[in-house]
Amino acid sequence: EQQRYCAEPSSSQASGRGPELGGKRDPLEAFLSKEDVFALLPTGFGKSLIYQLAPLVAKKMSLYKNPVVVVVSPLVALMEQQVTEASKVGVTAMQIGVNTDEEIFSGKAELLFGSPEPWLLNEKWRRLLSNQQELVGQSAFRECFARLGELRSIVKAGTPIMALTASADVQSRARVIKQLHLEKAVTLIESPNRSNIRLGLTHIRGPHLDCMDWIVQEVKEMGITMSPVLIYYCWVGRDPIKTLPQNKTRVLSSLSGEGNCKVVVATTALGMGLNFPNISHVVMYGVPEDIEAIVQEIGRAGRNGEQSHAVIYCIKQYTKVDQVVKELLNSKRHGCFRKALYSHFDEQATAVMPGHQCCTYCHSVCQCNPEGC
Repeated sequence: EQQRYCAEPSSSQASGRGPELGGKRDPLEAFLSKEDVFALLPTGFGKSLIYQLAPLVAKKMSLYKNPVVVVVSPLVALMEQQVTEASKVGVTAMQIGVNTDEEIFSGKAELLFGSPEPWLLNEKWRRLLSNQQELVGQSAFRECFARLGELRSIVKAGTPIMALTASADVQSRARVIKQLHLEKAVTLIESPNRSNIRLGLTHIRGPHLDCMDWIVQEVKEMGITMSPVLIYYCWVGRDPIKTLPQNKTRVLSSLSGEGNCKVVVATTALGMGLNFPNISHVVMYGVPEDIEAIVQEIGRAGRNGEQSHAVIYCIKQYTKVDQVVKELLNSKRHGCFRKALYSHFDEQATAVMPGHQCCTYCHSVCQCNPEGC
């Protein structure tokens, strides 16, 4: 499985379009060659497997005797799943706050997960980093991530840093590269524009739920045989009630294919970095505040390669979004929504043919059938 993963060509290479990216082995190869790496790779691409394989390949190639990959990640659920997934490929993974200090300092961990705060604000973990001569990897961002450039002054000289993300637009890429001092990094870009996801954009009047009657009908007709649907409720009027651990576990298990929960209402945190392969529909009730959040949520659909759908239900007053999103929402009336969205990430963003499989606008002008689309 590991050999197949390293040899698999990327979608852009296979289709002969887009930026050169020789497959998932490229960021791993550069990283193990002690080069910094900045990689923008779509949701579902397998970014976690890149750093999971790093210690295995490093030992196999005798590059390091006891390699350690430090992973800086923002979400507890993400880290918990990655620790479990790492064990499946034969990698010993530990997590700050879960494993004991004795376990972590034993030197047995090949992957060591932690949120940015302990790495930067806790002297104990800063000292651990300063004593490592091996590898450092990191992904995703929040306030403390703006300080991750400090890692350069903590780790030993020559320690490579890899930043992995699925949804950084051109401006965000430049900011991340500057903050993490990755100006000389190997940069790998793969467009997030996935042709198997049809994009819908529908303006609705007021905060009504009639637009989701089709989901209720799907539950009635299909029951637990239906494909999972994620509903992202973008604007919560009050602080959300704390999720009970048992409910959280049930949801995560179901979306991973081991349960009967088929419709989930959540914030964008659900699905970030987690592997939910069979989501057929992503529904955004309300508009995410920026295009990066939109792309993140769209990308949770159709990771198994099957035809899938992502729809934004846009309430008329969308005052909580930035100017770029406002312009994007208005573009629906004038042209392809897909091209307007992904042009912020890919200068050669393309539509999907036939038009009814592309987006709401392209469906409205599609003439795939002489008698009408």
